[in-house]
Amino acid sequence: MHTNTYKYRIYYNFVVGEKKMPVKTTKWKPENLKTGYIAKWNEYPTDEVKIRVCRPGPLGTPKDLGKLWTDQKITWDEFELRYLLHVMMNKKAHQRLMEILAMLKEGKTVRLMCYEREAPCHRFTLKNMLEVFLDKEGYQI
Repeated sequence: MHTNTYKYRIYYNFVVGEKKMPVKTTKWKPENLKTGYIAKWNEYPTDEVKIRVCRPGPLGTPKDLGKLWTDQKITWDEFELRYLLHVMMNKKAHQRLMEILAMLKEGKTVRLMCYEREAPCHRFTLKNMLEVFLDKEGYQI
């Protein structure tokens, strides 16, 4: 897991706060949350739920934020913080994130797919955020 989990905890506390979500069913398994490269889409197992997390979808990086990163005007840490803020404030992005959490809760294997071959890529930020949500003691989705 990413050592800089404070960013994801901030998001968690913003979304969940002190409330507990109702029903706990199956415990998620870390190996059920994966990342992937879109160019290799057909090489991944067919029983996985593959989720495209790039633009123009709700979990894609906003165009202006992506440009700041590629033009080297912000650091990766700042990019991640701004991206998390985008997910917090965007209703569709937040809703999609909750859908992914529900799939993981059901025991499904989910692969977050993007165009970047390797890190840095926001799909790893999403993966780290989801891991914090799922590992948080007492968090039930």
